[in-house]
Amino acid sequence: MNPSIMSNDKYKGKCVPSLSVANQSQLMVVGTAKDFGTCGSVTKQGNKCTNFVNRALCSTCRFHTMQEHKLQSHRRSELNTTYASREPGSATRSRLMSKLSTSKSSEECIIYGGQSFSSKSKPKTNVSVKGVLNRSKQKGNLQSTLNLYQIKPEDQKRLEASKAASRSKADEKLEELLGRPSTASMQFMRHLMSKELKGSSTTKIPQALLLKLNQRN
Repeated sequence: MNPSIMSNDKYKGKCVPSLSVANQSQLMVVGTAKDFGTCGSVTKQGNKCTNFVNRALCSTCRFHTMQEHKLQSHRRSELNTTYASREPGSATRSRLMSKLSTSKSSEECIIYGGQSFSSKSKPKTNVSVKGVLNRSKQKGNLQSTLNLYQIKPEDQKRLEASKAASRSKADEKLEELLGRPSTASMQFMRHLMSKELKGSSTTKIPQALLLKLNQRN
């Protein structure tokens, strides 16, 4: 392969080429190759397989290789088994929850069927629009999330007059993040405003008063 031409004074005037190669592994006989061959398997009729193969990679063709793999797979059950997580039923779920409720540890966690069951309840967040307003005033933010909304004056008074629940440091940090203008904070604040305004506008009417109103009508 890639030989260099040598000068041949002995056979001068004749069509006899003289070539030189670096090593003998680069020699190739014209018409044959070291990696060229045929499949070594036998067909069902007992004849030799005539499919061409690359001997540098394997001695059998793709068809007989896949056939042997399929035959060996049938003999090994672990190659034909699929594994999947099991969904816990209602009875199993209630049994796990009862075990967690009677557990002495407050942070016990049970993993079953790819799901985790914990006895520790998540802390409830007490984030309000009033808290975000106060946090923005304390920080002196010139541009906050609520400045991007056109809040009515009466709604502004109702939001500021609402009672703020006791908050933790995590709630204060969340209120500070909600005060920064972003797409997520605007969507979250829109949800809080609609929730608080809806809750503050509803009033409970006693049942006796409803009966009197119906009698008058």
